[in-house]
Amino acid sequence: MTVNDMIDKILKSEGGYVHRIEDAGGATNHGITAETLGRYRKLGRDATPEEVQALDVSEARAIYFQRYYTDPGFGQLANEGLQLVLFDSCVQHGQNAAVMFLQRALGVKDDGALGPMTLVSAKQWDGHKLALHTIAERLEYYGRSVSKNLTDRDKDGIPDAAEFNAGHMQRMSDLIKAVVA
Repeated sequence: MTVNDMIDKILKSEGGYVHRIEDAGGATNHGITAETLGRYRKLGRDATPEEVQALDVSEARAIYFQRYYTDPGFGQLANEGLQLVLFDSCVQHGQNAAVMFLQRALGVKDDGALGPMTLVSAKQWDGHKLALHTIAERLEYYGRSVSKNLTDRDKDGIPDAAEFNAGHMQRMSDLIKAVVA
């Protein structure tokens, strides 16, 4: 699996332009938030919803490659399944959280930095098993977040975290299938 294949999977999960009140991320397009787009373009501010809506897929791919794969250093890990899991986690939760899922799976200090100690520990594991253990840590995170987040921004009587949970679980299922394929 190439990095482009990984980006394809993420783009499929993220979809197109969305601006839902209950989504704390605000306006997104191809999964790229206004904050991320503003930072990538060095605007000195978040991008406007109109700028987000106009984002084309080629720029989204460039953002994914740079910000969520290259910058965190996931290419240093040999197993492509593990790279995909971390890449996808980084998109959803940020770099520190993604690395912390890995570190918790490894049983090392979870400081959110993909440093030498984490990389050495990761090399001692079977990559597929480590990818699945990392997914398990992320699933536990989702369980905790749903039980702690009772906000209901759209006032429909269903906590926002619970509304998004079905999509998160589908995403985890897709990751597991990609890792074991």
